[in-house]
Amino acid sequence: MDRPPLIGKVFASLRPGELSLHMGYRYGMAYQGLIHVPRQMVPPGARMPNTRVWIQFGTHGEIMFITPLSERENQEELAWEESQGFGN
Repeated sequence: MDRPPLIGKVFASLRPGELSLHMGYRYGMAYQGLIHVPRQMVPPGARMPNTRVWIQFGTHGEIMFITPLSERENQEELAWEESQGFGN
């Protein structure tokens, strides 16, 4: 059974060849689910900090792929964050 994707935000990383993602920041996770992934897993157009992405997991919790949110999804997410008093 496939797990539903989770929204994350790209966060810069000082580790060579890696990017950090804030996973589940919207859901009140204690440490915002900071994970590190190989840079090539994130599409080139989604590697800028604060870019919102979908993180798709496999059956055993491994990251299968990462895709950027569509423009509409991104605008909806931004509107939700603003309504909750979050900054970008």
